[in-house]
Amino acid sequence: MPPADALHLLFADDEPSLRALMAERLSERGFDVVEAEGGERAVELLDQFAFDIVVTDLRMPGVDGTHVIEAARKRYPGIIIIVITGYGTMKDAVDAMQRGATDFVSKPFQFDELMHVLKKGMEQRRLTSENAYLRSQLEERYSFGGVLGKSRPAQKLFQLLETGRESFPIRAGFTRVRCVERHVRPGARPGGRPDTPDRSVRTLRAE
Repeated sequence: MPPADALHLLFADDEPSLRALMAERLSERGFDVVEAEGGERAVELLDQFAFDIVVTDLRMPGVDGTHVIEAARKRYPGIIIIVITGYGTMKDAVDAMQRGATDFVSKPFQFDELMHVLKKGMEQRRLTSENAYLRSQLEERYSFGGVLGKSRPAQKLFQLLETGRESFPIRAGFTRVRCVERHVRPGARPGGRPDTPDRSVRTLRAE
């Protein structure tokens, strides 16, 4: 029985043995796994439930993995999509990434390879969500009558958080937003004075 906070994962592959084995191993790792025997069934399930992750074979009869990728990304923009490609089909992998896949593994693959790309995808989504939250907090705190802080450091900070891909390591004694400030305003001010955060980008202390 998966834990209550388990991530919901849809595994689509037309090879029953591989699908069953991966579903079992993923369930052991705490995922709540639903199997789909092909692309058509995967699209139907995506219509019925908001999965966190989709793992799909690219080459399947009828509705293939390309359609699964497009259906998943259209319905759930933040979903993690891992594509399984055939041996040596790098072009297919690149095409899948361009269509919205998060990452891929090539057959034959080990379970640890699949777990590696899944963890990368989950970390990427975590950072994206965290940066979106930080941005919303900054906009809320530095918005005066609907007008955001206009200083160059403030605008640069908003641009960095907008990407959703910037990762700012937390240093001892600093909150994550404070680390972002130091990223935006590195070094010292003219005259040798220690770096002082711009008034429009004050430190947000942890609540």
